[in-house]
Amino acid sequence: MTGVAGISLLDPPRQLWDAERGFNHHDKSGPPALGVSLSGGGNRAASFGIGVLAALHERGLLSKVDVISAVSGGSYALSWLLLQPYYYSVHIDSAVGLLDVQSKMFDPEGGFQRYLEDNARLGTHDPVTFAVTAALNAAFNLLIFNPIRILTMPLFGNADVAALRNKGSAARTWYRSAIQATYQVLPDPETGTASKRLQPRETLRDRVRLAAHHLELSVVPRVTFSMMRDFAMKSGLPAFVFQTTIHPPPPDHPGPIRDRVFEIGALGFGSDSCGYTPWGQTEGLGWEPGDQVGDESLLQPAEDTPSPFATLRNMNTAPAISGAAISGIGLGHWAPRFLVDLSNFGLEYAIPDPRNPRRVVYLSDGGHSENLGALSLIRRGCRSILITAAEHDAAFRYPSYRVLRRATQELGLELEVPEIDSAIQSGGGRSNDTPPILTGSVRKDRRIESTVYYVKLAMNSEFQTGQPEAVADYKKTHPRFPQEPTTDQYFQPAQFRAYRALGHAIGRHFSPPP
Repeated sequence: MTGVAGISLLDPPRQLWDAERGFNHHDKSGPPALGVSLSGGGNRAASFGIGVLAALHERGLLSKVDVISAVSGGSYALSWLLLQPYYYSVHIDSAVGLLDVQSKMFDPEGGFQRYLEDNARLGTHDPVTFAVTAALNAAFNLLIFNPIRILTMPLFGNADVAALRNKGSAARTWYRSAIQATYQVLPDPETGTASKRLQPRETLRDRVRLAAHHLELSVVPRVTFSMMRDFAMKSGLPAFVFQTTIHPPPPDHPGPIRDRVFEIGALGFGSDSCGYTPWGQTEGLGWEPGDQVGDESLLQPAEDTPSPFATLRNMNTAPAISGAAISGIGLGHWAPRFLVDLSNFGLEYAIPDPRNPRRVVYLSDGGHSENLGALSLIRRGCRSILITAAEHDAAFRYPSYRVLRRATQELGLELEVPEIDSAIQSGGGRSNDTPPILTGSVRKDRRIESTVYYVKLAMNSEFQTGQPEAVADYKKTHPRFPQEPTTDQYFQPAQFRAYRALGHAIGRHFSPPP
């Protein structure tokens, strides 16, 4: 199967999944032993997920994780887990081993965690200033920039059309930059302030190209997926997948959920509906910000052509794509496409269709297809799967679990977590005596394919009476904790600490089979 620029598409993606076994530190001949999924839920999911990861590190289990899959807010945490040791190695000390760096990262009193606590506001300490700036930018885009962009789109190729679509939204630019400024900036390990060592280094020629090709990818030094793949395999990090949603097919498409799930992973990207592409197939297709071009006088004109996958190849942008919760795509089902392009207020991203270079497809929040991020792990056949479910579900009706169960049935498998299945049948609700981690399985016929450990964002009787100090202090003044709404993204330090502490306390209960 051949797509953009003659690249070969893989369908099915088994070749990519088999190659991921190079990240497996124990058994490269079989399926992954342990997979972890980090669900959607904005800063709530990110802080809770980081707490769970801290517990796994503390118990020596994080180094045994073979693959991590994340959606939306969970992808904030995944980008933090991957990029902090990368930047530390490149900009501070390459001789320090991964476990030592992670010990610094997860220290609740250390600089890494203090920086997160102080900056988990998605980029702004002043909501009023943000609101005024966003309103002015939105008016400029609607009245001036977007009309000019639409009129000039026919003059460009699809790579530039996609870049123009991605650039023309103040909300999209702010959201992407805010995630990066919170979860991707390398802090001083001691003070918790932003490290001055880590600043984007762009030549004047780079800036001119960025402006000419409408590419705004990163507020920190750009790291491609291929660069992170090499670092992860060398240092001992797990394989990784940022799960998002592809349009088309639209959210109400009657086909399988896996047709809508679009993976951006360590070794490639794609979905069942458009095929899968190894990263190696996208290299050399054009210029990307950060490329080392050597003597600029030797540049050929072709080198000024941007890669059609420049946005997608930039790992720093992946959480913003996976977390593009506000989407204008639905408008396109009943309004002409030019009206959707004219408004351009959604957070979704445009990329060339890997199957057809004449088309552009859109990627939005992974939660628009499967919000737990666990389908990718089930499809890979992970023998044990730890699901951190930090969605907003105060009534305990488990909406994301229901979607995941339907998706597994489409694969000819059966997902069963008895306590959750019972709660769904009774219409919701949960006893305070329910264990913090619920155990289930994925079966084919009667054979267990995977053991599932479901971490629900909740507090049973144990945590109501013996909760960590950070949780107790915060809950006194915030009775809705830990089910505060996802719309709350302006986290105070005490709020971040509380969710992280709860995730850490629950994560310590996880005991995978030997």
